Amino acid sequence: MNCLAHIGSLRPYQPGFQPKESGWLKLNTNENPYPCSPKVPNAISELLKKSDGAFFRLYPDPDSLSLREAIANCYHIKPSQVIAGNGSDDILNLIIRAFTDSTSSATFLDPSYSLYPILLNIQKSPWEVIPLARNLEIDFPKIRRSTANILLLTSPNAPTGLGFSNKIIGKIAEDFSGVLVVDEAYGEFSQESAIDLLSNYDNLIITRSFSKSYSLAGMRVGYGVSSEKWIECLDKVRDSYNLDYLAQVAAIEAIKDQSYLKNIIRRVKFTRNRVEEFFSKLGWFYYPSEANFIFVEPKNVAGYS
Repeated sequence: MNCLAHIGSLRPYQPGFQPKESGWLKLNTNENPYPCSPKVPNAISELLKKSDGAFFRLYPDPDSLSLREAIANCYHIKPSQVIAGNGSDDILNLIIRAFTDSTSSATFLDPSYSLYPILLNIQKSPWEVIPLARNLEIDFPKIRRSTANILLLTSPNAPTGLGFSNKIIGKIAEDFSGVLVVDEAYGEFSQESAIDLLSNYDNLIITRSFSKSYSLAGMRVGYGVSSEKWIECLDKVRDSYNLDYLAQVAAIEAIKDQSYLKNIIRRVKFTRNRVEEFFSKLGWFYYPSEANFIFVEPKNVAGYS
């Protein structure tokens, strides 16, 4: 007995290497160099003291309602416009399961997040890429001609760090006949968020993560925001109990502490600007970043002219 033929031939996604030894300066997965809000470990510690861990015998809230309420309050939307999951990858998986199959395709820009084609191949969904020019201009005519059911747009883009403005995202939403999915895993480091466009376009879904800006990569919490009808659709394919109890507690405390988040974002941006100035002095090419990383090209293999 074998697994399905198309699964057997898949190349799985390769996560960033996690060194076992201490002392490494780790850059490969763009984790936040600063710790999460102190309110997170404090809340978990108090919870463990009070309950003596008795709550572990119970399943967590299957709907993550308190977390969805906290997220909704942060963006002034309804909890019914929010879905929570095991990292934003989980939300992307739900989107692909809900909107694509062997007869309903997807499209995405190239370069972008390397997980997209893997999730689509698992679903046996056809897909096409829309190449980005070196100047990162978007091929709007190709988007208008696309018959794909969803368009996956990474903003800020990985690996370039380019953030697409809401003006550009709005134009894509108008030109594209399907559902536009804006993957904002690095959204807090950007100047704008497509969440501000939700009331203008009914074909928008925005995904976000607590891994990067909130320093909760180890907790694996992500979420999506959209219209109520799309969230209801995604909820139908969501696994029950997809977010554990402590992860929900951690994310709630993190998103409530916006003053801490803003301070961390300022520090990351300050470092980002200093590094860009350093590359400028070297004469290296780089894309101005709106993420917590910089895509840079040395002059040559030696790194200098």
